[in-house]
Amino acid sequence: MIALNFATASSSPALSTDCRVFERQPCDVPTVCQPASIQVRAEHRWQGVIVNISRGGIRLRLVRRFEKNAVLAVEIPGDGVREPYTVFVKVMNVRSENGQWTLGCKFISEMSEDETHRLLTATQHVLSLAKGRR
Repeated sequence: MIALNFATASSSPALSTDCRVFERQPCDVPTVCQPASIQVRAEHRWQGVIVNISRGGIRLRLVRRFEKNAVLAVEIPGDGVREPYTVFVKVMNVRSENGQWTLGCKFISEMSEDETHRLLTATQHVLSLAKGRR
């Protein structure tokens, strides 16, 4: 059995505590999300912003707090050509920032490089806010 000395390892410039597999890209994309366990109902959807994205996950900024390990349905907006679609994420960390919450989330299924690029380069994002409203 090998014992790791984290104090020594963290002081080494060659090692990093950031375990991300994919590079995060900053963005400012409007979205809506809700707990994955709730059926689509407008009163249970919260507007937010995707502030960064990678193939492995996203960081969301919301006015509502969700607990670590919560599973959320997050809308990836359309771009004027493609329709919006929903991805499922697991909340990995939660922070309070300026009266809002930022949630570090991991995709349940990784996003393709093409999907990530489309989201980052779209000039017009179209949400399906009207879906589920009665």
